[in-house]
Amino acid sequence: LFGGGGNNDNSNEADGLSWTAIFTLAIILLSIWGLFGFYIVQPAEVGIITRFGAYDRTTKDGLNWHIPYPIEQVQKVSVQQVQAVPHKALMLTQDENLVAMELVVQYRVKDAVEYLFNVSDPDNTLHQATETALREVVGTSNMDNVLTSERDRVAAETKTLTQTIMERYKTGLTVISVNMQNAQLPAVFYTTCCG
Repeated sequence: LFGGGGNNDNSNEADGLSWTAIFTLAIILLSIWGLFGFYIVQPAEVGIITRFGAYDRTTKDGLNWHIPYPIEQVQKVSVQQVQAVPHKALMLTQDENLVAMELVVQYRVKDAVEYLFNVSDPDNTLHQATETALREVVGTSNMDNVLTSERDRVAAETKTLTQTIMERYKTGLTVISVNMQNAQLPAVFYTTCCG
């Protein structure tokens, strides 16, 4: 008679200890998971928080916290670092001459949200936009002017037109400068005829 009652009491006590242990373990695991939410944003950066893959908010420099993965993720984007990309191309002038152009485009991220979410590859978009702008500017200029007196004008107009294209696509990039490194006649001309 006493044994049956004793087993029930022990069973209830064991169940109570087991729920306490589970609750304690859950609190410890949640605390450790929460610690993964701390991150530091450097002074030249912003932190872009996405919740389930969609943009949620922007955080500034310093120590920050977000709900850890898989609910939220943080991407740090430098908004002050100036980057430079060289660009080389053969361009056709208004008087139908080929000119070999070399220039350097300096740019930085102006809007981190646009940079991350509007275009799949904003840096490549900048490359393509620069070539389009340069082609348009050189295509309305004479070869002699491009090679000599109007190099600064070509660079300035290329910068303006490139920035216009970047804003149209909302890439989040701003063009700081376009510097003409070289403009000369190509050393060798290749002509391909079909038919």
